[in-house]
Amino acid sequence: MAAEVFLSYARRAHRAEARALHDALAAAGVTVFLDEQDIADGAAFPAAIGAALMAARVAVVFAGVAYFQRPWCVHEFRLLTSGWRLDPSPPDSAPDLSDAVVVALPTAGDVEAVVAQLPPALAAVSWPAADRADALAALVRARLQGGDGRSIGERLAALADDTLVRLRSGADQPLPWAAPAPAPAEPAAPVWLTDDMPVPRGADFHGRALLLWRLVHEAVSARAYTPARRVVLQGLGGSGKSLCAAEFVARHARRAFPGGVVWVDAAAGPDALVAAGLRLWAALGPEPTSALPDDAAAGARWQALSAPLAARLQARVAAGSMLWVIDNLPEPGAGKGGIGDWCPAPRHLSVLVTTRRSDVLRDSDATLTIGPLDVATGLALLTAPPVQPGWLPAERWAAVVRWVGGLPLALTVLRAALLDGGLAVAELAALPEGEPAAETERLMQALRGEVDDTALRGAAEAFGLALQALQNEPGLASAALTLALLAPVALGEPLPAAAVGTPAVGRLARRGWLQPAGDAHTRRFTLHRVPASVLRHQMSAGPDDAADAAIAAALGGLAAVAGDADARVALHLDAVMRRLVRRGQAGASVFDAARRLLQAVFSQPTGRGLRFVAAQAAGVMGLGADLVGALRAAHDNGDDAATEALPHTLQALPREPAAMAWLAELLRDRRPRVRWQAMAHAPPVEALVQPALAALLDGTSDRDTGFYDGFLREPALLRAVLPALLDTAAHGHAAQRRIVHALCGKLLAAHGRAFEAGGFSGAALRRWLLNHALKGADADAAGAAAAALAAGDAPFDDESWPALCAAVDAAAADDALRIARLGLVRRYLDSTRHSAPRDVRVERDDEGGVRVSGQFFQTPDPWPPAVVPRLIGWVVDGPQDSVAAAAALLVADDQGLHDASDWAHAQVDAGHGAAVRRLADAVLALGDVGPRAVNVRWWRARAALADGDPAAAVPDLEAVLEAQPGFDEARLALADACLTAGEAAMAAQDGAAVLAWGRRAEAAKPDAVGAQQMQAVGHHLLGDYAGAEAAASRVIAARPDDGQGWWLRALSLLAMGQRDDARADAAEALRLAPDDPRFAALAADLAGSG
Repeated sequence: MAAEVFLSYARRAHRAEARALHDALAAAGVTVFLDEQDIADGAAFPAAIGAALMAARVAVVFAGVAYFQRPWCVHEFRLLTSGWRLDPSPPDSAPDLSDAVVVALPTAGDVEAVVAQLPPALAAVSWPAADRADALAALVRARLQGGDGRSIGERLAALADDTLVRLRSGADQPLPWAAPAPAPAEPAAPVWLTDDMPVPRGADFHGRALLLWRLVHEAVSARAYTPARRVVLQGLGGSGKSLCAAEFVARHARRAFPGGVVWVDAAAGPDALVAAGLRLWAALGPEPTSALPDDAAAGARWQALSAPLAARLQARVAAGSMLWVIDNLPEPGAGKGGIGDWCPAPRHLSVLVTTRRSDVLRDSDATLTIGPLDVATGLALLTAPPVQPGWLPAERWAAVVRWVGGLPLALTVLRAALLDGGLAVAELAALPEGEPAAETERLMQALRGEVDDTALRGAAEAFGLALQALQNEPGLASAALTLALLAPVALGEPLPAAAVGTPAVGRLARRGWLQPAGDAHTRRFTLHRVPASVLRHQMSAGPDDAADAAIAAALGGLAAVAGDADARVALHLDAVMRRLVRRGQAGASVFDAARRLLQAVFSQPTGRGLRFVAAQAAGVMGLGADLVGALRAAHDNGDDAATEALPHTLQALPREPAAMAWLAELLRDRRPRVRWQAMAHAPPVEALVQPALAALLDGTSDRDTGFYDGFLREPALLRAVLPALLDTAAHGHAAQRRIVHALCGKLLAAHGRAFEAGGFSGAALRRWLLNHALKGADADAAGAAAAALAAGDAPFDDESWPALCAAVDAAAADDALRIARLGLVRRYLDSTRHSAPRDVRVERDDEGGVRVSGQFFQTPDPWPPAVVPRLIGWVVDGPQDSVAAAAALLVADDQGLHDASDWAHAQVDAGHGAAVRRLADAVLALGDVGPRAVNVRWWRARAALADGDPAAAVPDLEAVLEAQPGFDEARLALADACLTAGEAAMAAQDGAAVLAWGRRAEAAKPDAVGAQQMQAVGHHLLGDYAGAEAAASRVIAARPDDGQGWWLRALSLLAMGQRDDARADAAEALRLAPDDPRFAALAADLAGSG
């Protein structure tokens, strides 16, 4: 009979309390399931426990910190909360188990943190403490008496939650177990970088309590499975994703993520990543960053920063203790792809993503859908004071909520329009029944894809009404349009104030168009992409002078803040210019504002990114000549740093003759760093790069290539220079070739497998170096190419390896060249042996103990299957003078000798002992193979026996047994060799040992055939031929198809004078194994003797 009550608890925290409740309920006649078994570390969740939970009518959860750290406990909790975890939000018909679950709260500690992990229906109840068994028992009995008699499983029968489906399979459920996160040796102070986070609404945040709990459950409670969780919050525009994430951070982050929070607005692009990464780097402690070239693309700068940043985070921050928020993950094609592209350590940090995309499920541990508000919640938002619910009948308010599809953003702007008088209540009430106007149809096209199709018309009309309300106040609609032209990222307070004025910013915020963001130190505003789309649609449909005024105002605002936050100013300027290009026209006010902006950008220190975008803008607007003149005047002072930055700006003006002429001058500048920058940014004048590079190389000594290190770290800088470098190596003189080869080695060492620039991949560059190392006319340059080949880390290349092999084979007649090329093979193979990371696991048992296991040492990638056979062939079949070099290459790596061992044994089994003996001779002749020599001697002994040369095998077998006395097979082979070689004295010496080993083997495993073989040999060596014959007969009885037993008995029978019987056994042995030389020799002797 199934128990009525199930107790879910963590043994190390609430064992006594669970036992007390069990006893109290049992005394009252209630059947209780209490599992008290020890839980093995990493154990699967037993189907029997799941069945007991589903069969119970009431479950008691002993909630506490330890409870939510145990995978079994969290699994039981997930089963109980299946109805609340439905995605999207559960319908009214979803099963509610609030009357079937009783919670026992901890008696001490942070109770609020525990309550936060309960669904709202359970969190709202005042539960007894875990040590109050009487109160808990009374609650349980009341739930049993008031229930409908159905079990928990019956009430959840209609659900297809994955946890339930796996449970219903009837099998034990394997669960991931999170190892305890080790405390960093030098933990960093908490880091809070939330400048771009929307300001949380607190009590004004409506209708998302269940979703917030689901976020807590997946991001915090489920860390029992994996310490660093990746959770995605997915929904369409205007659904409140960012606000929900901000509310989660405000309410729960300080408890759940003691390492801090980093909020990245992905709408700002890779620049936001670089800025956040640099700030986080500084916050982790005083350690300088590696140089990040200012002129590199933001994506490349992030690539250079992310790996060292991840290493610092892993060293300074406990796993999962820091939350990394990626807000507004871009659409595919609009930015980088998955979670790993936007977070430096997605397996070490907790990650929360908000996105409209639905294709990031594969990157996440959990994906939650944020849908529209239900009618009741939408009503609460729309009619929040000072709006009065009595202004309209309840059904009319509900019709409005349904009309806009429950879109929180649309309800917010409608409420603001009601409050400021721009929208009459009666007008709002009539809209759901009206026919869509032509303007509404146009707005619907602007919003298509931004909001759900079912809410498209309502959202378009809602924003259209709100826009009309703005137009009723002079200048406010124009101010909103100006801000809509900027990039869709948080606007630092100075920018909107400079562009449209502080009063307009305040009025737009009050009307819901601008949303506040930032933290205690920084104030920002965001204009959501949905209303921004509406505003830009108005610009395209409105008069030209209004659009010109908005663009000019935006440029003027950017000019005012050009010296601050360069990355974002560049982003905004790029967005404004894209809008301008799409319009295809501009008035005088726009050109005047653009000139002021260019003056502001280039008359003060600003970043290269902003200068590049400003130069592009100048080119688009036909102001390139004016810009070049201004730059000439500003840089007449000859400042080195300023001049080095010029090529990056000038490349943005490829159609401006004055800019290209200046770039050509810089290619001939006397300063090497200026010339390098000019070459890196000179595609428009690429023909001039080659002579400039040749001159630069001629001024560099072989030992002075460190000058180039800073440039070689950034592949983007090499897009023009690398082809010129390689061309110089092909056509330049020997000194230039040596330097180019050394630089290529630095490139491979710096970028490894990921290198790609100038049309070359890492593999292609290695093939190029290999070609120069093999065919270079100059020995020094070829040596430099060979050294460069070994400098980088790149995968095995199916094109390079055959070329190398062919080069070695082609040098068969030239020992010195062949040895040199074998050295090149060694360098090539070493450069492909990328070390695999150590895999160390720290696991926790049920009582809190810790066990460490895994791979503690780095192991290199294995050689591909094609390598070792080639190396063996060069040893076995190569010219004598190069054999030692080939053998040294083979044994330089453990894998080479291991694979050679497999080859050797296969060759012996096939009867090809001579090749194996040549290989072993060459390897042992090296004299420095260490303990591995024993294995090689064993091959050689087996090969000698296979070749019918037992005398040669004996010394090797003795050496093997000296190193490994317990090697039974070698002992038997030695005895066999002694017998065959006719060394009676040695045979007798080994007889006792062989017999002792055979008896020991038989004691360990009575039915072991090998033990009987050894005893047969031992008896024979000691002259006990009757004992040998008896042991050999036992071998035959066990393995009648094995010639060894028949041969051993034939030897014993022969020694006892029973020649006819011996002849028959010898013939049978030969029939079973006609290629065995021992059997053939004995059979021939017996046949010949008659």
